[in-house]
Amino acid sequence: MHDHANEPAAANAGRTPVSGRWRTACFTVVFGLTLGYMPSVRAQDFAIDSDRTHATFWVRPLWLKRIEGVFPVVEGAARRDRLSGALVVDLQIDTRALQMDRAQALVWAQGPEFFDTQSDPWIRFRSNTLSIERLAEGGPISGQLTLRGITRGVSLDLAPSRCERPGIDCPVEVSGELSRSSFGMDTRRLVLGDAVHLSIAVYLSDADTANTQP
Repeated sequence: MHDHANEPAAANAGRTPVSGRWRTACFTVVFGLTLGYMPSVRAQDFAIDSDRTHATFWVRPLWLKRIEGVFPVVEGAARRDRLSGALVVDLQIDTRALQMDRAQALVWAQGPEFFDTQSDPWIRFRSNTLSIERLAEGGPISGQLTLRGITRGVSLDLAPSRCERPGIDCPVEVSGELSRSSFGMDTRRLVLGDAVHLSIAVYLSDADTANTQP
C-alpha cells in the first residue's frame, strides 16, 4: 500500500523557508528597480550624494578622551553590474575639509604626523564587489584604501540595511579600524594608540531624480 503520510514532508525537504526566500526576493526586486536593474540595461554609474554622505574618524590617546573629527566632503561613484545587480563603491574623502572641535587638534590631524593633508589630501576607498545579499544583511567587506599615498588592503564592517533601498532611503554604513603604522603614521607611539577608527555613511543619487534634472 502506498504511504501518503510522508509525502508532505518529502515534498518540503530541502526547501528554503518561504519567509526568508520572500524577503530576499523582495529586497532584490526593489533594490534592482531602484538602480534601473533590467538584464537589457547597460551597467551604470551612480554618483555619491555629497550633500548627505559624510565620514568620521577618531583615535584614543592613552588616559585621555578620544580625538575625533568629521569629513563633510566625500565624493565618488558606485557602479552596478548589469547581470547581478552587485555594486562596487569608489569614494574619496577630502581631509582638507576636516572639522574638529579644537583648532590645535585640527592642525595636528592635517599635519605630517597624521593625515598629511598637504602631501596628499585624499583618503580613497574602493570596495570589492558588494552583492545585493551583503547589502541587505551586512557583514565584512574588503577593498583597497589609500591614505597618505600608501595603499593597503583593508577589511571593514558593513551594517545591515535599514531600508529596502540602501543608499537612497537610508545610508550604506561602513566602519572599521585602520592601523596607523601601516600608513606611515608611526609617531607618538607611547601616548597614542595604533588604531584609527573610520566610519562612512554613503548615500547615492537617486537615478530617477538625476535623470529628471535639467
